[in-house]
Amino acid sequence: MSFFKDLTQRRFFPVALLACIIIIAIAIALVKLQPKMTHEPSAALVTPVNIIEVKPFEVRPAILGFGTVEPDILLESKSEVAGKITYVHPQLRNGAILPKDTVIIRIEQEDYQLALQQAQATAASHRAQLREVELQKGNLQTEIKIVKKKLNLAKVELSALCEIQWVVEF
Repeated sequence: MSFFKDLTQRRFFPVALLACIIIIAIAIALVKLQPKMTHEPSAALVTPVNIIEVKPFEVRPAILGFGTVEPDILLESKSEVAGKITYVHPQLRNGAILPKDTVIIRIEQEDYQLALQQAQATAASHRAQLREVELQKGNLQTEIKIVKKKLNLAKVELSALCEIQWVVEF
């Protein structure tokens, strides 16, 4: 304890400070004077290999399998129109894969055209009925205006008659 007490006294302080500076200077000099390290690639890591030049070519993969194959997606299609089928694609069968935009079946168009014409006639009839209802609506609105004017005239006549009757009584 007395040693530390002596260090903290004023007379040993400059000596201790000088000793610290000298130690730090020696440490810096040792670090600076050290030779720089150079990295050399290791010869042991190189492995000799043989190479073969290859040319690209197409390979068609073939899969050989046994068992039952089930489709991932099962297509159940229903006709939106009625009619007789006139054409079926010759390659159409269970599990067949056909190209995009292939005509699979054709349905006779007579029934479809007849149904289309009936629907168009019904639509035309409904449009005519709508026009008739709109005309009736316009006529009724005009009639309402006329009746309101008659009502206002009747109110004026009633008030005039009430005034006349009131004058006659007095």
